[in-house]
Amino acid sequence: IKTTAAVISFLLLSLLIAPSVVSAQDSASASNAPPLTSEQIRGAMMSSRQSVRDCVFNRQADLPSQLDMVVEFVISNSGNVQSATMYQSNTTNDEVDSCVVNTVSAIEFPEPTGGQPFAVRYRFFFVTGS
Repeated sequence: IKTTAAVISFLLLSLLIAPSVVSAQDSASASNAPPLTSEQIRGAMMSSRQSVRDCVFNRQADLPSQLDMVVEFVISNSGNVQSATMYQSNTTNDEVDSCVVNTVSAIEFPEPTGGQPFAVRYRFFFVTGS
């Protein structure tokens, strides 16, 4: 039951937290529109939600009851993740942090408008029930 509550907490909080575009090079157009919308980023991230959960819940006993992690990653002009790092984490567990970063690194996003790579910070918040 604790895992179910944690999964529900993850789903609700992940859907409510908008990804933050850290930097994007100006495109040729005069538009200030981001290279990808929050919905596009969130949609791609949701495709890997089970893998991210597995990173956390396979090591749940060693973690605090509330996890707050921010992954910073660069989306290339083709939509692949060019690089990813753990920007902020309270897990105190390098194995969990590496697992989450590796999972994010494998996600494929839509091609961004403007054709330029850009950085995103995405927050994960879990209630593990520990």
